[in-house]
Amino acid sequence: MRAQTLLRIWRWPLALAALIAAGLAAAFLGNDAIWRSLSWAALAVPLITIVIALSRGGFGRAR
Repeated sequence: MRAQTLLRIWRWPLALAALIAAGLAAAFLGNDAIWRSLSWAALAVPLITIVIALSRGGFGRAR
C-alpha cells in the first residue's frame, strides 16, 4: 500500500478522532457556557456523520 492510499483511507477517521478528543477536552476542562457549547458541537459531528452515511445507503456499499 502506498502512503497516499493510507492517507486517503485514514484522513476522515483521524479528523473525527481529533474532533472527538477536542470535544472531550473542552467538556472536561472548560467551565463556561462557551466550552460546553463547543463540546456539544464537537461531539455531535460524529453522530451527524453516522446519520448522513446511513441515509446514503450505509457504510458497506460499493462505490
